[in-house]
Amino acid sequence: MKIVLASSSPRRKELLNQIGWTYDSITCRGEEKTQETDPVRVVEALSEAKAREIYGRLQKEGLSDEEVLIIGADTVVEREGRIFGKPYDAGDAKRMLEELSGKIHSVRTGVALYLVNKDTMVKKVFSEETRVIMYSISHEEIADYVASGEPLDKAGAYGIQGSGARFIKQIDGDYNNVVGLPVARIYQELPDLKHCFFENRGNAAVKEEPKPVNEPEVKNGSEEKNEPETAAVQEKKELHAMSVPMEDEDVMPEVPWYDKAVFYHIYPLGLCGSAHQNTGVQEDHFDKLNAWAMHAKKIGCSAIYIGPLFESVGHGYETTDYKKVDCRIGTNDQFKEFVQNCHENGIHVVVDGVFNHTGREFFAFQDIKKNREQSRYKNWYCNVNFGGNNEYNDGFSYENWGGYNLLAKLNVWNPEVKNYLFDVVRFWVSEFDIDGIRLDAADVLDMGFMSELANLTKGLKKDFWLMGEVIHGDYGRWANSDRLHSVTNYELHKGLYSGHNDHNYFEIAHTVNRLNNLARGIRLYTFLDNHDVSRIHTKLNNKEHMFDVTLLLYTLPGIPSVYYGSEFGIDGEKGRGEDWNLRPCLELADYKDAYKTDEVLELMIQLGALKKKYKELTEGDYEQRLLTNRQYAFARKLGESETITALNNDDNDAYLEIGTQGGKAELIAGVCKDFVMDNGRLKVQLPANRGCVFIIRR
Repeated sequence: MKIVLASSSPRRKELLNQIGWTYDSITCRGEEKTQETDPVRVVEALSEAKAREIYGRLQKEGLSDEEVLIIGADTVVEREGRIFGKPYDAGDAKRMLEELSGKIHSVRTGVALYLVNKDTMVKKVFSEETRVIMYSISHEEIADYVASGEPLDKAGAYGIQGSGARFIKQIDGDYNNVVGLPVARIYQELPDLKHCFFENRGNAAVKEEPKPVNEPEVKNGSEEKNEPETAAVQEKKELHAMSVPMEDEDVMPEVPWYDKAVFYHIYPLGLCGSAHQNTGVQEDHFDKLNAWAMHAKKIGCSAIYIGPLFESVGHGYETTDYKKVDCRIGTNDQFKEFVQNCHENGIHVVVDGVFNHTGREFFAFQDIKKNREQSRYKNWYCNVNFGGNNEYNDGFSYENWGGYNLLAKLNVWNPEVKNYLFDVVRFWVSEFDIDGIRLDAADVLDMGFMSELANLTKGLKKDFWLMGEVIHGDYGRWANSDRLHSVTNYELHKGLYSGHNDHNYFEIAHTVNRLNNLARGIRLYTFLDNHDVSRIHTKLNNKEHMFDVTLLLYTLPGIPSVYYGSEFGIDGEKGRGEDWNLRPCLELADYKDAYKTDEVLELMIQLGALKKKYKELTEGDYEQRLLTNRQYAFARKLGESETITALNNDDNDAYLEIGTQGGKAELIAGVCKDFVMDNGRLKVQLPANRGCVFIIRR
């Protein structure tokens, strides 16, 4: 898609450069005027006039089948209904600055997006408002600023990017909107605009991209009035990092996909609302699962762990048939298409490997029940004792998992069992083209079995990933060059929520330092919750801490994983012997507004994009830079650059002074009230229960 900016503004061009867009800049020739008087209508009319002019010029030159995105934009400053455009002369600039001095005003930018080719044209026109509070400016300061010539071509006679930035006290909203182009909003509008474009292919008439169904239309800016703000409200003004588009280019081609992945964890039986007990009735849910896979991509995930997936009796871990997708989910062919769809969208797929135990309906166990001592499968299970019994009155006993005879422990030392399971893995790779396996109950699986499995999979598929479910212990025993690539990081999972509940960042920092020593370079599988534990939103005493734990999930060493639904902040508490409330049926349509309204989801999307853009967040060495009970800062250092994550779990604002390697600091995620680099020290003012991430380059 070709991009054309209908402006020669160096500030707008700089914003597009920052997000990595390649574009042409065309200066509009038309006069900037409109009959509109309402500020919202003014900027929308002026921005659309620019886009329309460039569209007409491109039509005359001849458009092709190639899609062209035309971006028209116009910015005004407004206070109490009065519009401040570009000053006519120095005297007009002086008057504007005197009227804005020490006051709250709005910066409004109108944007017109025209998506066109030779046959089709659709458009979206909108405006964005950012509230700005200025310090009081003395007459001398105004005179010097006007004399510099800098404010003469700027709406409101000041520029946030130049020396006029020293007059800005606080900003409420999108910083880039004040600069002149709300690039994050543009990025969010593009998917819907493209959808409208493809629905109307061949129709060159102007089509307005429809507004969301539940979004009230604001006409002439009169639907909602902004009342004067109190000092208490003004104190909440913050600097927000701008959104970053997803990177198509792989900036870390040398790093295996799994080490740089962001996982999305799906428990399919729950998400799809499947029957809790398998009665053999076929259900088909892969249309829904494909939609959720695209949602995972949209929020920045590059891999999906889906499981349990294969035929079972109830919750999925009492396997009946390893080579048949559970009929309550779909069919083998549908899963094969699901994996193919994921691969086409840059998403790797990992499934559950439940190799420690089977269900009682598994063919080998049924043969033991039928033939007892004469069964050729009697040695497929551990410690089968025909002199014992159990609650099912089988007339024999056997070793199980976790005290549940529902889960009969396989004897993986038996060559027949081992070869059978290895054949299952070969089948999964050849039939479905999966990219990895999460080994259920790996902490009780035989180490030798896992080493042999690792050797097998190395020859099956390049960069095939093995991850084990391990609760406690020295994670390095399982995750190392001879066995698994990674294990579940339950130790950090506990620290992330309890460290916030107790206002104790020492617990989290101690856990990170301990695990770095144990893991010895292995990237652990990091999560806030999963299908076996209470939801993170439920576990946090202060729900505001969702912001900081999300920052930690993505920026600490490890492979982050998001459990379906937790990106929307849903609740779920673990019960006694019943986990279905941790694994609910959800519908994406119920959360359609969350992409634009949910702060934590917005943060996840932002961090997912940053994980692809900045090697430091994957490859960078961890260094602790500041630590108190309620404030914490650490670096991910890589050569001449480093990211700094700064966090505050206190209910009040916090000032942090963080040592760095020196250089230029840029806010890339989260929120802060102010920051400055001073002689190699990053000085940050953080709001209550919030944090942010910086990139620092020498």
